Amino acid sequence: EERHKDIAAGLQKITNDVIMSLADHLFNETKSTNICRAGGVALNCVTNSFLHEFGPFDNTFIQPAANDMGTALGAAYYIWNQILENKQSYIFTHPYIGPSFSDVSIEQALGEAGAQFTKLTNPEKTAAALIADGMVVAWFQGGMEFGPRALGNRSILADPRRFNVISALNETVKHRDYFRPFASSVLEEKAHEWFDIEKDTISDRYMLLSRRIRIDKICKIPGVSHVDGTSRIQTVNKEINHSFYNLMSEFEKMTGIPIVLNTSFNDQEPIVCSPKEALKTCLKTNVDYLIIGEYLIDFGRSKYNASFFSDTDSFSEQAGFLMRLQTDFDFREHFCKTSDAILVRDKDAQEMFGAVGEMLHIIKEKMGRFMVEFKFCPNSTAIKDYIVSRR
Repeated sequence: EERHKDIAAGLQKITNDVIMSLADHLFNETKSTNICRAGGVALNCVTNSFLHEFGPFDNTFIQPAANDMGTALGAAYYIWNQILENKQSYIFTHPYIGPSFSDVSIEQALGEAGAQFTKLTNPEKTAAALIADGMVVAWFQGGMEFGPRALGNRSILADPRRFNVISALNETVKHRDYFRPFASSVLEEKAHEWFDIEKDTISDRYMLLSRRIRIDKICKIPGVSHVDGTSRIQTVNKEINHSFYNLMSEFEKMTGIPIVLNTSFNDQEPIVCSPKEALKTCLKTNVDYLIIGEYLIDFGRSKYNASFFSDTDSFSEQAGFLMRLQTDFDFREHFCKTSDAILVRDKDAQEMFGAVGEMLHIIKEKMGRFMVEFKFCPNSTAIKDYIVSRR
């Protein structure tokens, strides 16, 4: 409703005014031209841009995990530098400090899921070609990003030239409000050609500011344009994320656009961390391809709608899943729209899963779709055989 838009706009203006007032006071007290910011409000891209462009400071740094998770970084620095009195030697240069996974662990996860895959010689070029062809690509590489933004290692990528990509991604992949916008990742050296940037900041690398799209460019990238002509951007540096940079360079060669649409690799859940989580999220969304390390999984040809629980899942995880099915109507409805089977490898859980079958069956009948099937698959081979039989 219009009043909701008015409330949101009013809250944003008040936030801008309060932060600017605090910044002016801080500048008057210190006369410093540099500012470092953290805290949940420091993830507000509109306020960040307003302060950076119109505030009294020349240089702005906002660390990428500016919300509560950043307290872990602050605690570590405090102990190392203040308590233990070590010299301040570490320089934060990139956010890709989370878990990474070997080819062996990736192949193991693919095998447990019974997924068919192709090993690629050039994952970046393959991804760029798929995106340019209108495909939605889940991109999983290297160390996970530290912070709430997907910065090219746990991302879902799409073509920014396509206007309908916004509603399509929101409806079938992210399962969220239709109007929610998406970010643009741009080659760092091309950022000024596509966006009005009067003052540079390293925080643009962390997707923390909104920048106005240049008038002559806005019609070329409607998939990442906000209603006010801005876009939340991430500048991609070749030295910091070589793989993602190469993907975007290949996309530019094919399309003339040095930008890809970038959204977090998740579906109303935390960003995926492990290969197993990546597969589970892909199975319940309409992504076309997953490129994980050097491996390509084509969900367009081989997608099977199944929620699978391996022997590595705890009983409490399975019970939690069932609890959501029984108590969360929206989750249950979404599950019935997107899933046809639950594959169970735990004998003790078989009876527990079957207990909610009748409830799901009723919902399925109303939707005109067949019943969710509960299948006991004691090992990876059984899972694979079952999936092949359903294709």
